[in-house]
Amino acid sequence: MDKRSIKSILLTGLLSVVLAVTFTGYASALQGVGLFNQSMFSSGGIALLASAAEVKETGQPQTLCPITGNKITKTSYLDYEGKRVYFCCDACKETFLKDPKKYMGAMESKGVALERCPLGKDKPACEHKSN
Repeated sequence: MDKRSIKSILLTGLLSVVLAVTFTGYASALQGVGLFNQSMFSSGGIALLASAAEVKETGQPQTLCPITGNKITKTSYLDYEGKRVYFCCDACKETFLKDPKKYMGAMESKGVALERCPLGKDKPACEHKSN
């Protein structure tokens, strides 16, 4: 084996070690903030990257009423501008409709990602519909 082959093998091995240590460090840091678990590591990190991108892109699901801050119920909702907004009770819908931009902006600033309205046969089945 010549010196060039040995050098190539050593550099490849060193690079592999550096990448493994770097990925493990990132994985540990992300695990601390809930963006990583062991099953992601075994799949080569692809799920880790997808999970982190999804959280950044989509935000957190809505769990609180935009009016009262109480826990939402899936039976009380209003579809507004292509998004489904859930409430703790039906009374909050009227308050929301008095100034929807205010409440939509507040949820957006908190990182809340609203669900899209369900699609109808020909077009979105939303725009100010309520349940």
